[in-house]
Amino acid sequence: MEQLTLLAGARASAPFSHGDKMHTIAIFLVSVCTIVLSGCATTALPKGVASAGYTEVVSVPLGPLRYFYTASMLPGQNAVGTTYLVRCANTERTINLQIADGLTIDAEEACARVDAAAASSESWIPAASNSYRILLVQEGTSAVARARSLGRFATGRTLALVSPVYGDQHRTFANLVDLVAHESVHALGHATKHPRALDERSAYYAGLCAQLQINGFITEEGLPGAPLASGDQAVRYSSQEAYRVRLEIYPLLAGGGIRLGTPPGKLMLHRCQQIRREMNRLR
Repeated sequence: MEQLTLLAGARASAPFSHGDKMHTIAIFLVSVCTIVLSGCATTALPKGVASAGYTEVVSVPLGPLRYFYTASMLPGQNAVGTTYLVRCANTERTINLQIADGLTIDAEEACARVDAAAASSESWIPAASNSYRILLVQEGTSAVARARSLGRFATGRTLALVSPVYGDQHRTFANLVDLVAHESVHALGHATKHPRALDERSAYYAGLCAQLQINGFITEEGLPGAPLASGDQAVRYSSQEAYRVRLEIYPLLAGGGIRLGTPPGKLMLHRCQQIRREMNRLR
């Protein structure tokens, strides 16, 4: 029930069958959940967020159903303007790109890398695939993407994400792959009730490992950043874990990056395999 706008009431004159009752209960639960989450879901960018943006993934169990909400935001001074839609055709997952007019980006390549990043995250937490709606905008643009869905607990997840497009194509795809893999691990964790669904360190590693495996290398610029002095607890926790991961990986940087097939790359892949095995054992 995408976007929670398709609510229909049962006919008052007809007696309730079991199916009618379940339908009415589902509508009631959606309504309650919408009201509750409208008070706690982010509507404005939290203070202290880095230029790469902020994404939140919320999952609320409702018996056999689950309400799933994502919000992704970028800080900036410029408006999004007009966009066009690209429905990715040659991917295993449902992926839609909303691209701001005037951007120079290979949409087919973006589709392929999003699909690969999603597949990478599913190797960390095996589960039914997410679907993706991604807004691509110029660096420095203020943008927001949101998605709400209600469905069976293990399925029905749509991730709405915003990713900046930089002048450097590698930086654009590094950020995009990292974002998709990182947030997908959270979403898959919610869907499977994984004990590390909210663990930021694991999610940051999932993003970096996807960068290395899909893009072939990780630059210093592609590492998570420093801790942020934000008033938002979730932002503080995420940034602290980001800095922790940065410190763990920084010694592997050689010649400006970690490349696939090099000694630092092999060490990084070994670390990725260790953490992924830990995640699989905890299922």
